[in-house]
Amino acid sequence: MNDRPWRPEMTTIAGPAKPPLGAGALTLWIHLDAGFARFDLPRRGPVFIGRSSNCSVFLDHPRISRRHARITVDNGITIEDLGSRNGTAVGEEPLASGQVRPLEVGMGMSFGGLPAVVLPSSGPALSPDPVPGGVVIQDEKMRMLYEEAARLAKGSISVLILGETGVGKERVAEAIHQNSPRADKPLARINCAALTESLLESELFGHEKGAFTGAVDQRQGLLERADGGSVFFDEVGELSLAAQAKMLRVLEEGSVVRVGGNKPRAIDVRFTFATNRDLEAESAAGRFRLDLYYRIGAATLRIPPLRERPDDIEPLARLFIARACRKLAKPVLGLQPDAVAALKRHAWPGNVRELCNVIERAVLLCRGQEIAGSDIPLGKSAPMAPTIGATSAANTMSLPVIEAESDLGSGEDKDSLTRALVAAGGNQAKAASLLGISRATFGRRMDAFGVTRPRKG
Repeated sequence: MNDRPWRPEMTTIAGPAKPPLGAGALTLWIHLDAGFARFDLPRRGPVFIGRSSNCSVFLDHPRISRRHARITVDNGITIEDLGSRNGTAVGEEPLASGQVRPLEVGMGMSFGGLPAVVLPSSGPALSPDPVPGGVVIQDEKMRMLYEEAARLAKGSISVLILGETGVGKERVAEAIHQNSPRADKPLARINCAALTESLLESELFGHEKGAFTGAVDQRQGLLERADGGSVFFDEVGELSLAAQAKMLRVLEEGSVVRVGGNKPRAIDVRFTFATNRDLEAESAAGRFRLDLYYRIGAATLRIPPLRERPDDIEPLARLFIARACRKLAKPVLGLQPDAVAALKRHAWPGNVRELCNVIERAVLLCRGQEIAGSDIPLGKSAPMAPTIGATSAANTMSLPVIEAESDLGSGEDKDSLTRALVAAGGNQAKAASLLGISRATFGRRMDAFGVTRPRKG
């Protein structure tokens, strides 16, 4: 049994006891995939960041060097890379070893790819109580859920994670794996709704040479490749009855038979499953095998929808703001009270995923230093935002509805045109539609204001 403490995403921030850094006016926040860890900076003096226990900011993370970087607070703030293996960057600009540069409050930076920011200590907490998967919890039900997940992680029992679409079921599965005795082994994932039955069988169990047309070589399946690790079945309720029967055999016998073969191959795998379906009702209707349901549901975790935990909305929103601002290499935006009120009034049918999309859109369109309620219009449906960092219009998600012309402007200035292009993922016709002007007019104004036309493809 693994008795190590529950820690976010295999990242430990606890080290040997040290004296506090002092009641400074600034706080260093470092994002560890499970929320932000905070470190108060001294009012004056250096702070060393690294894996060495002698560092004031001790980060036992594989991407952090023993003495990674130094932040110095004096009349201003400076940052220096100390010859780290994975680098230090301010915004998107990497620092050379030994390079010292000024650092502004609110400016995004990273240590070995881990995003960080320095903010006033009096400002709002970015992640007061992080847990695995980047979820910030205030709600008591969620605290209890993660406590139970922490206990389940130590064993090999199958876990069924239930919840509506977008609540973060995959994140919980990742957390269970990363905090289990199998954490140094693979976590394989498969979306049961994304593959046909024949492809699913070959993908899961593998095949022998000549098993079917095109099988020119033998191939290990996902379950064999994950031997010793964990496998996460998303949307397990979508499995066909035939696939369910084969999965039941795997669970009962602990072995797989490749397509076209007859030799059972033993596997040692820890299974986690997720679904938004009511599997009891599906079993009663004959669409899901009851014996399989009992096997995969040996331990069940139910994630409450976001509308049932309103206290989590604001800290989650601030976490997503910080992530989005880091991707855009811009200072972390604030969140005005009317924006918080608007977020808490919304029903969130798309749950945490919808909130993340709404916040990404707001960060893209916000003109000031704080996101206001007018930056996040919320309709009855779940609006989707373009994915930040997408390389082309084809990579973006469906567009949000622009409810008021004032959200983007009239299109009579360069800023409005640029913001509309961002919201439309580079699609000029959609950008023109968002501004309420024709495609031809949009093109003429782009030329007049010197806005670069996005490349196609």
